[in-house]
Amino acid sequence: MKHAGRKLYHSLGGLFLLGIYYVFDSGRAFAVYGLLFAGIMTFDIARLRIPAFNRWAMQKLSSVIRPGEADTLSGSPTYVLGVALTLYLFSLPVATAAILFLVFGDVFASIVGEAWGKTKFRDKSLEGTAAFVVAGFIAGAAPHLFGAGVAPSILVAGVVTAAAVEILTPRWLNDNLSIPLITAAVMTLLGGMAG
Repeated sequence: MKHAGRKLYHSLGGLFLLGIYYVFDSGRAFAVYGLLFAGIMTFDIARLRIPAFNRWAMQKLSSVIRPGEADTLSGSPTYVLGVALTLYLFSLPVATAAILFLVFGDVFASIVGEAWGKTKFRDKSLEGTAAFVVAGFIAGAAPHLFGAGVAPSILVAGVVTAAAVEILTPRWLNDNLSIPLITAAVMTLLGGMAG
């Protein structure tokens, strides 16, 4: 599997970020998110301003930082920001589902797309998108095991929205931000209409 370290970092990092909100009260959780965001931004800015540090980071952290991020911010700051804003702006069940779509859907789309993706649309594949929907739905439905979660119909609409956002997000906007925020907004709107 290509870029296995990056995929593992994406999944475990997302679960870690979500777990912070469940372990701490919201005030402390957002303080932790703020510190993480500031620390990662400081690291990235230093990396971009100090060529020798950037070369070291790109070599030693190649399992985390993409080659295309050598001259730009990594996806990590927007990952923290996307999770934090989604949890701040939306109800916990909706935010949790939207974040789980990102954590698992994005990774499985990449795995399946790289291995079996044949039908291309933009730079994605139909097979990868299908994997996103299946993995995202399973992950998003998991909170139901603990007596929480969103209605199945809202969950389906949410994961389809997330998969569409993953395909349609322009290159200048990181999908770590767009997927959870847009998806949570759509699920909230649909939930309000259903209510």
